[in-house]
Amino acid sequence: MSKYLCILALFIRNLLTPFLFSIPKYIHSPLQMIIIGLAYYFEKDKTDDFFISRKNLKRKIFIGIILTPLFCGTEYIFDYWRGEAFTTFYWKSFFLLPVFVLTSGWRAGIYEELLYRSLLMGLLLRKFKNPIFPILIQGILFYVAHPRYLQAGSWGAGLMTLVTGLTFGIITYKTKSIIPTIIIHSTINVYGLISMPFAEAFIKAINAWGLKIL
Repeated sequence: MSKYLCILALFIRNLLTPFLFSIPKYIHSPLQMIIIGLAYYFEKDKTDDFFISRKNLKRKIFIGIILTPLFCGTEYIFDYWRGEAFTTFYWKSFFLLPVFVLTSGWRAGIYEELLYRSLLMGLLLRKFKNPIFPILIQGILFYVAHPRYLQAGSWGAGLMTLVTGLTFGIITYKTKSIIPTIIIHSTINVYGLISMPFAEAFIKAINAWGLKIL
């Protein structure tokens, strides 16, 4: 049953939402969390297969915190190379970055890590003992789920998404946990908000749910 639920969640994230029908984020994000939660329910005796064990939790959090500046810095350098890096910096927004992570960054940061790096890669590793194929598949599907870069003609950003997905897969496999990638992913999603005054950044963070409050 878990594999069918995984396919359903992938259908919603990779095909239905980006290409066929625009579902508001405040609907499709909880919907996918419910589907993924049901998949875990059917696998409740085999949670170690899905990199969600709480063993060595502090170590996993530490790894995520240490790697986060590296990923954000790499993305900034890449944006700078493309001429799209922000040049204005607001200290208040910087110190309140955890607020942005909690308001919107975690949304995709959690459910995409659960879907691609945990559920999908965990199921594939049951079939393929060599991790290369599962890591490649989850990375490619993660890339396909972000078509806006290619639709906008931004091949560089699309390539960065693919590399990020593959790297997240490697980190998950090596650490046996999605905790580090949840921390990294959630922060990457919102770190650009430090280029805005706090009020403007906060509204943008809330609007990331598709609510459009202002």
